[in-house]
Amino acid sequence: ANSKKISYHSYYRDRFPTYNLPPWAKKSIPYPSSIPIDKQMCFVHVGKAGGSTIGCSLGFSLHCSSNHTAPNNSLLAPSTTHTFHRGVYDCSEKEEYFLFVV
Repeated sequence: ANSKKISYHSYYRDRFPTYNLPPWAKKSIPYPSSIPIDKQMCFVHVGKAGGSTIGCSLGFSLHCSSNHTAPNNSLLAPSTTHTFHRGVYDCSEKEEYFLFVV
């Protein structure tokens, strides 16, 4: 299994070059460089439906407790590479998959 960390490309920064991507929107775990853009997934969290808990499990820093870590053996966490939450749309227009938590 290739778990080599790739440099994080922020599509949010492409759209809004004068703004910084909030730290909670960036992946806190590495994802494999072998995942092509059309197989990457965008995590969309809207409302109060447990999205922060799911986001933490996917490797994002959404209101996570300091001792929370994403599972190492997850199949979903590595492919969920970007997020859309609280007005921060950091997903590619080429990603074909979206995981919605509403």
